[in-house]
Formats: sequence, C-alpha cells, structure tokens
Amino acid sequence: MVRCLAPVLPRAWPGAAPKVNPLIEDLKWMAGSWVGRAFGGRMEEHWTAPAGGTMFGLNRVVSDGETTSREWISIETVDGGLAMRVRPGGFEGTRTVAFELSKTEGTRAEFERPDNDFPARIVYARAGDALRIELIPRSDSTRTPITIELAKGDLASHP
Repeated sequence: MVRCLAPVLPRAWPGAAPKVNPLIEDLKWMAGSWVGRAFGGRMEEHWTAPAGGTMFGLNRVVSDGETTSREWISIETVDGGLAMRVRPGGFEGTRTVAFELSKTEGTRAEFERPDNDFPARIVYARAGDALRIELIPRSDSTRTPITIELAKGDLASHP
C-alpha cells in the first residue's frame, strides 16, 4: 500500500505543459547511486529501481564530516501521470513539495510546479555514467538556476 504524504496534485497549473502519460518504468535510467560536488560538499543521490508504481530516492550533502543537507524523494503514479514528491530535511522535514512530470524523452525527464518559486522545474538527464540535475526558478524569480553534475557511484563507499 502506498501512502501519499503530500496533498493530491492539481491536474494542471495555469500555463502548464500538456500532460504526459509515461510509465514509472520509463524512468528506470535514474536508478542507482550518483555522486558529485554541490552545495559546498559531496552530494550523493540514490534511486531505487521502479517497482509497484514507485521509485524512491534520497539525497544528502556531506561537508567536513557532517551531513549538511538531506531530502527524501519519491516518484509515484498519480492520476494517470507521474509526480515527484520532495521532502526537504528528510524525516524531520515539515512539508512535502510535489512536482508533476511535464516532459520526458529518452533519458531526460522534467518535473514542474509553476507556483513554486524555486525550483519551479527540476530536470534530470542522463548521458552514460553521468547524471545532470537542473533546478530552475520561475521566470519572474530573482533566483539563479543551479546545475549539478553527478557521476555513477557506489552506495557502499564514501571517502
């Protein structure tokens, strides 16, 4: 049984891209462990393989031997589409932000929530053993986009 931790997504925000209907299995290319440098430390993002209509991810940043940031992430089948639910702060986080899958092509997926200032869009793109994550603000935001480059990693190792 899957429990939703966030409110049900609106079907579409004003001006949202047309709805796409991929299967969770279309995102299997995201599965695995990914590592790189971001936010002042070593960033890790780990994704499970798709199963039962879901994928689960976790993200952390370690700097000077301390975890400075963490998130729990899920991608779930919702109302005929896919939604990414991000919980900043992990279990201690007080809110979950949901993004709707708006575009997918090959090993690129774009999730959006136009009413969110930052990020309004999250883009994942894989090329071989590299994973790029783009955090894109709304067009009227003063925030700067962030691009994170990660490489295929090993869940069992951490230098």
